[in-house]
Amino acid sequence: MDERAIRLEGAAQLLEEAAKYIDVIKYSPTHRQMVNAYNRVIPRPLGYTLQVSDDWCDAFVTYIGDKLGISSLIGRECGVERHKNIFRRKGIWQGFHTNPLPGDIITFHWGGQRHGYAHHIGFVESVKDGEVITIEGNTTVNNVSQVARKTYSLNSRFIQGYARPNYSSIKF
Repeated sequence: MDERAIRLEGAAQLLEEAAKYIDVIKYSPTHRQMVNAYNRVIPRPLGYTLQVSDDWCDAFVTYIGDKLGISSLIGRECGVERHKNIFRRKGIWQGFHTNPLPGDIITFHWGGQRHGYAHHIGFVESVKDGEVITIEGNTTVNNVSQVARKTYSLNSRFIQGYARPNYSSIKF
């Protein structure tokens, strides 16, 4: 199997795992289990113990990475801007001017600043017809914080950029 096929297989496994959590609501037993699992991995980012009341989009990304054993590939964080810096250090940050692929990690700035402090993070599930479909933790649907699919225009001013992990280097 070539490197591209292996990367696609790894991305598919990651997205399959992330999709299992769609509709998980903040404060639910599954959300609490995710927070507890995040906190069990030592050292914690900045030594911080995540609380169930905290924003948890990046904790969701980290939790999925931990669960699949790819934390060394994507890093562990609960702060999106710090995670973006990890992506840069790992050489996987692509920025905005790239065509996203399934399995990429997407970051957002709700004020529309491409280079501002990142506010939100999720996984790219698919790209088609000029739109990117994501799976995100701590996103709001009907005024409820949960894991959900979201759709954005590829040129949305809120998208800061993408990290592209090299899933072909990991044995799932």
